[in-house]
Amino acid sequence: MGGGISKTQWRRIKRLLHGRGRAESGRLLVEGGRAVQAALQRKIPPEQILVGPDATDFALDVLESAKALGVPVADLSSEQISELSATAHPQELIALVAWLPQPELPDTMPPLSLHLSGIRNPANLGALLRTAAAFDVAVTCSPDCVDPTQPVAVRSGTASYFELTIVTNVLLKTLQEMAPEHDIISVAAHGGEDLSGFVWRDRTILVLGGEAEGATEPLHARTTVTIPSRVESLNVAVAGGILLWDVRQKGTLTSS
Repeated sequence: MGGGISKTQWRRIKRLLHGRGRAESGRLLVEGGRAVQAALQRKIPPEQILVGPDATDFALDVLESAKALGVPVADLSSEQISELSATAHPQELIALVAWLPQPELPDTMPPLSLHLSGIRNPANLGALLRTAAAFDVAVTCSPDCVDPTQPVAVRSGTASYFELTIVTNVLLKTLQEMAPEHDIISVAAHGGEDLSGFVWRDRTILVLGGEAEGATEPLHARTTVTIPSRVESLNVAVAGGILLWDVRQKGTLTSS
């Protein structure tokens, strides 16, 4: 399907399994056919596609799309694919993609943004970023959030958030000082305003924390909302999807 890779190339690729390697190179690995397919739809295509010996028919179709775009393809052994994989059952398709979150906040905050405070589960982070991309909502992440370039986060987000405004290492306090006209909306499993009747303000920063401990930063929210539910609490990624859909469904805010 393609040529092999040199020992030097292999060492460079393996460095992307670590946060420091990704940060220094400005590149990351995208694993799985669907995620690689999404990466091929970016304005900037992947730099290289890596394929294992047991690629599925779907993976082969994705490879044809990559070749049509002029993306180089390299063959890996089963052992190499397993070494790069973030899953128990390795995918046979991995893309090398140039992407990092933005280094600093924009000059002005959009009417709606999502601030993730202390999200430490990479699967939850990826799912939240995928939802934010679906609704075109800018995202900031606190310093104690998991790295959005982490392979599990990228896989959970199906590489869908690379065109989204994402800024990491942002304190909620900084956002409050930068955008004092924005309402800070937090979420609680119980005791907040019922979401079904909630009216979103013109300018809002929605803050989500982990399901167990909530936001990890001091939170002086003007409003707390609760999603009506028959269970004790919802997974944060599920809650984030419901809340962002509610904003869009009610039509009270835009993201630009």
